[in-house]
Amino acid sequence: MRANLYRAISATLTVTVMIAIADITNMKEIIYPVMAALTIGYWVVDKHVWCVSRRQLLILLVFGALCGTLIARYSPFSNMINIPIALCLAAIALFIARSTFFPTIATCLLPVMLHIQSWNYTATVFVLAFILISGQKVMEKYGWREKVIHLPHDESRKEELYKWIVIIFCVTIMGIFSIQLSIPYLILPPMVVCFTEMICSHASLKNRPFQILMLMILASCLGSVFRIIHLYIPIPQWICGGCIMIGMLLIFHLCGKYFAPAAALAILTLILPEEGIAWLPLQVALGSFMLIGIALFINHILERFKIITPTEN
Repeated sequence: MRANLYRAISATLTVTVMIAIADITNMKEIIYPVMAALTIGYWVVDKHVWCVSRRQLLILLVFGALCGTLIARYSPFSNMINIPIALCLAAIALFIARSTFFPTIATCLLPVMLHIQSWNYTATVFVLAFILISGQKVMEKYGWREKVIHLPHDESRKEELYKWIVIIFCVTIMGIFSIQLSIPYLILPPMVVCFTEMICSHASLKNRPFQILMLMILASCLGSVFRIIHLYIPIPQWICGGCIMIGMLLIFHLCGKYFAPAAALAILTLILPEEGIAWLPLQVALGSFMLIGIALFINHILERFKIITPTEN
């Protein structure tokens, strides 16, 4: 119990310090919302959440950040094309690495969707990835958590390829839909990760779609409330970020489910444009409902036609 508390405190402090440094330096690109998901999945949760080695974690995150920044800086295309390009690059990296480290997707999409062109973003991701790996080693050394043993992804290459094709196609359509209808928060990087995990995960996640939907909605509401508080009351942003992390950890504990993309979504609200932030929970609810529904339908179709192996309950 004490070890669990130490891990939760470490995750909260890391994210809070990250936001504080961004405030002090006035460099918002230092706020890396995915870090909230990474500390929960890599430190707080006991089980091995992703099939990824420590070396792969560092390489995949830096690769995703570099690709996303390059696209944001130099691509002549609009986001209707840039988003599929970024997603394809992340998917290729994960496919080659035989990894389920889906935070790579959010890391690559974030600078594209938010037009982050500073190299500070890539540098921040590298530093935070190093901190993440070092933190886990320290926790294992002092017995705060069991040693993590890397297990390679055992899914067949054919099934994996089919899933990635479906994911890229669906996210592209949702992205076009969001841009054309001017609903910017209908699809955000953590929501794409949520969709990917619903497609690629085991039955334990697919069998709880309503719980996942509620966690995404609660995360968007919590983040939006503290973002609005920060906009109208002179409270430092790092305090809001720390409160969001504490709130998400409490929600996860009460629900009995730690869903990392929801934590990233909650922190992401701190760096989104303030215009329309009050409507973010509604857009996230609609987008998450659509993505989760599509994921369940696709899984049913793929299993029905024996394109993928049916999941066990």
